[in-house]
Amino acid sequence: NIPGLTTDIDNDPRGAAANLGRYDIGADEFASVVRNNDVQAEDIVAPFGYRASTGQYSDAEYVMADSAVDVMGRFRNLGGLPQSLNTLTMTLDYWNGASWVSTGVSSSRTMSFNVTEVKAVDFGMIAPQSLLQLGMNDAFYGQSPNVTPIYRIRITSSTDDNNPNNTYEKFVRFYVRRSTRYALVSVETRQAAMPASAVDKSNKLNTDTLLAALTYINWDRANGVGAEDFDLFDRDKWPLQDLNYSPWRIIIWEQGAETQGLEPEERAALKTMLDSRDMYNRSNLIIAGQDVARIHDVALTAVNGQIADQDFVRNYLRGQYKGNTNPANYSGLKVKGVSINAGRYEQIVATGVAGDNPPFPGVVTPTTGDGIGRPTHFYTDQVFGAYTDSSSGVSTAGSKRNVIYYAQDWRHYGRYTFEAQKSGAQRLLLAALDFVNQYQGVQPVKVTAFKAYQSGRKAVKVDWTTASEVDVASLEIERAVIEHTETGGMVEGTYSVIDRRSPAGTATRGSRYTVLDPNVDAGVEYRYRLVSVGLDGSRTTDAYDQVKVTGSTEAAGFSLKLMPNPTSNYTTVDLQMPQAMKARVELFDNTGRLVQVLANGDFESTTRIEINVSDLASGVYTVRVQASTGAILTQKLTVQK
Repeated sequence: NIPGLTTDIDNDPRGAAANLGRYDIGADEFASVVRNNDVQAEDIVAPFGYRASTGQYSDAEYVMADSAVDVMGRFRNLGGLPQSLNTLTMTLDYWNGASWVSTGVSSSRTMSFNVTEVKAVDFGMIAPQSLLQLGMNDAFYGQSPNVTPIYRIRITSSTDDNNPNNTYEKFVRFYVRRSTRYALVSVETRQAAMPASAVDKSNKLNTDTLLAALTYINWDRANGVGAEDFDLFDRDKWPLQDLNYSPWRIIIWEQGAETQGLEPEERAALKTMLDSRDMYNRSNLIIAGQDVARIHDVALTAVNGQIADQDFVRNYLRGQYKGNTNPANYSGLKVKGVSINAGRYEQIVATGVAGDNPPFPGVVTPTTGDGIGRPTHFYTDQVFGAYTDSSSGVSTAGSKRNVIYYAQDWRHYGRYTFEAQKSGAQRLLLAALDFVNQYQGVQPVKVTAFKAYQSGRKAVKVDWTTASEVDVASLEIERAVIEHTETGGMVEGTYSVIDRRSPAGTATRGSRYTVLDPNVDAGVEYRYRLVSVGLDGSRTTDAYDQVKVTGSTEAAGFSLKLMPNPTSNYTTVDLQMPQAMKARVELFDNTGRLVQVLANGDFESTTRIEINVSDLASGVYTVRVQASTGAILTQKLTVQK
């Protein structure tokens, strides 16, 4: 301590350290408050939604969710000491229009934190209650059986050196699934009075027709406490940024005459939903809209990015827009069922409502892709001109999604006020539901494993296992060549059948199959698929896998590496196989004598084995792997003492 020295060697004032008698010859001073115990409640990461800064939806984040919602909080240790046994709490309240009301729901977790450690903490599930369930009447949503009041989710850490940051809260309004069928009906302009604009008229009339058709087939919404056949979603009463259709398995969509078609957020949410399931639990979309393909099946340019979406039309709806019908105004003319109500005629009609546009449907032809796409109907009164196709919609049964796309509006299949018992919309809705129910996750073959891998230098082996097989005439393995473009894209060639197997399983018991494809070329990438042929001749694609053939065994999906090598004490065997299988791993000396069986049994596709060689004499040894497929891998191991 040097009296009279008021600055340090950086010419900064000597601070708290010197005042406390500690020497200070150059450190930058920290003259704030030391908080050694400070766990911050930093964020609620789930549930999560967009919250607008102004307007109708600025009061909360908006989240579409299943009937139960997981709550996840994030906490951070900002203090200088580790924290042990810190109690973290979550509480849930809702706004009744005048004050916050406790739901009685709370959850606590006891956690420890190292210095600077961040942890995501799962507080479990909550079950938000709708406005109808809570007996509330919201000014905007009324007594909705799906929309909830605003919920306040609050997370808190234990009392410490900095209590102001111990609490974090967010406000969320939910749209919760209540349908026992997991069905969501998406509509717009659901109101009593007839709107003035042509766009609003089209939405209202489509909505009324669709809801009348649902009533006719005895689907209703019951009382909002879990007995609903479908959930009714008013798109114009929910922020576009917060669309999430994944909690539902069936979406029934009404589309009006908007010049922009479906909004980009709507198309993105539908794509996500359609991609969210698998071959055992398919997603389903039933959509009617005469302008959908016309608007979105256009090439992307510098100015149409909001509407151009050929991916949505051609890969999800599986239709390509060919042009208008001839005549363009198809009022009073007929369509004939192909895959929907086969052989049955429906008449396309104008509604007769003043200011409502007549039907101007489009011609859409099925595109190639996953599963089977067929026309729903043909325009029987189409006058052929520039093109000869007359498809008026597409039905697709894919490996993980079913889609029915009608290229007319619901209201043009016959207004519900005109002979309601004979409405075409009712028949087409019921037929579409029958179609998706036919393929609703009920695969003819339930596949539990499917793998294609190189076997030997120029052969591919395909193995698959089923859990059940229903009404199957045969199982076919088909193959296509995969080519890659200069831009990184992938082009799939034409599939051809390379082998067939008779079904060996039943509805309650599966079986195992193997097919060898010896007619492959090195350097070529192939895609294999399993197709089940039904007793009725129907064909369903059940599974895919891809493999690139090379001239070496190791590149065929097998590899064996030893590290370190040479070694004196331990080495690690890294074994890679194309799939889980039985294998035997052995160690031989340089005379070929078996020294030790290192492992024998069932292996995952990636396996690591540690070998202790400290008792072995110096020399060269061989690690040998023999797989159940017949593949043999060897690697030399040098032991140095």
